[in-house]
Amino acid sequence: MIPSTIRRFRPAFIVLLSAFALGTLSAQKTVIPDIPGYKTLQCDFHIHTVFSDGVVWPTVRVDEAAREGLSAIALTEHVESRRFVKDEATSRNAAHDAARSAAKAKNIILIRGAEITREMPPGHLNAIFLKDCNPLATENWRDALAEAKKQGAFITWNHPGWDRQQAHTTRWWPEHDEIYKNGWLHGIEIANNWLYSPEAFQWALDKKLTLIGASDAHQPVPFYIDYAKGEHRTMTLVFAKERTAAGIREALDNRRTAVLCGERIFGEEQWLRPILEKSLVVQKIDHVPPAPKYKARVTITLKNNSGLIFRLKKVVPGEKPLHYREYTVKPNGQLTLNVGPAEESGSDEVNFEVTNFLTTPEKALTYTVKIPKPATP
Repeated sequence: MIPSTIRRFRPAFIVLLSAFALGTLSAQKTVIPDIPGYKTLQCDFHIHTVFSDGVVWPTVRVDEAAREGLSAIALTEHVESRRFVKDEATSRNAAHDAARSAAKAKNIILIRGAEITREMPPGHLNAIFLKDCNPLATENWRDALAEAKKQGAFITWNHPGWDRQQAHTTRWWPEHDEIYKNGWLHGIEIANNWLYSPEAFQWALDKKLTLIGASDAHQPVPFYIDYAKGEHRTMTLVFAKERTAAGIREALDNRRTAVLCGERIFGEEQWLRPILEKSLVVQKIDHVPPAPKYKARVTITLKNNSGLIFRLKKVVPGEKPLHYREYTVKPNGQLTLNVGPAEESGSDEVNFEVTNFLTTPEKALTYTVKIPKPATP
């Protein structure tokens, strides 16, 4: 039942829910492999509903997540600005409470959260794993963050590079030094919907903050994502020991995350390399003998066992490595490429940069294929 505080918007809900139902019928789950010792959980920790300035009911967020194969979501309503809630007595836990049964039924881990929403500085910050969102609705943002810390929340700085608040630069303010030193900051969004911030990525690496990516959805997710083209929402990949809320929290606290935004994945090499190695498999290597029109050559057949895309750029070895040839291995696809005989390059291996797997804002993950010697007749 829709509470009277927002009942006047019911016709709009019907239209939006219909659009949602049509748009998500073709939603595809993005298969991402587990890595040794951990489960790879797809999570979105920044979402809105009608209980602040979103335009869908909380259970719709659960349905979207289930269709897309997510493990966990957090509903993070603005504690100060609640556009569709006309009765201030309405609890700031209402969205979470409304979604709880649906989440349990669809096996979605639902995490209680809220967004502290201020001008820059300090901007917008999310607190998740809260016990009660109501005490965060206070005039002073410092009091709100102190309360979140008191409740043991995990706190993230949202979209630092949002042009509405920082149009000409992405700056770390003195207020963020204060927040960081007070233990009020644990993670940082390096990607928000389609907005990627290389500055935030570098801050996360330098300051040992957990990498977070999120949809920040206000409309139904299909308004942002074209499932027919194989797109998916921006999300946090959490490498958890177990698929539970406690397992997610332990992984966040220990910075075991990466961010998936479009085709790109951002994260430390210790997490990206196992994903690569579990996904991209050398199916075969052939030494092709010479033919009337062709020299002898070597071919490599790569098989992609994941729903990710791999953009490979071949690196020619030497004192100053050169980039030569680019290849794409599509999700669940296969690609055979010619690499030439070893004597041409002077090496018994072929090296690639995986240009859409970034371990720093400037550095791509490397991928090496060893070329065995041809079998003797």
